[in-house]
Amino acid sequence: MAKKELIGHVPCGCCTFEDAEVRTDKNGNPYVYCPDCNAQLLTHGRAERVKPLLARMRPAASPKPAMPDPAPATIAGNGERLLPGQHEPVWPGQKARPEKPAAPAASPDPQPAESKEKPAPAKKAGVFSTLLD
Repeated sequence: MAKKELIGHVPCGCCTFEDAEVRTDKNGNPYVYCPDCNAQLLTHGRAERVKPLLARMRPAASPKPAMPDPAPATIAGNGERLLPGQHEPVWPGQKARPEKPAAPAASPDPQPAESKEKPAPAKKAGVFSTLLD
């Protein structure tokens, strides 16, 4: 579960800790969490509780700018994630996976290709195929 957004600080109502955190819940309502005594003071979105809380709240310092998203990782043939610039390992005696060939350039005057239908491949006999016949 993602950590709730920190929007400010207030003194704790239970232990008088000066930097209790004001955060927003999943519905966007503010609540107070004190890391010193683990108290949670909920507002449930009621205006008579939200307004006084926001009035005495000290705004939190602006967060650092987010890091740009890294380049998407690719997946190797064995299921491992590869980082950008990293290549799939080739062990001794193993053939390297061939690069995908570039798509052929489209010719300006395409000729209709003869359609040669290949027969459907025969089903492989399974373990239970003899029992089902």
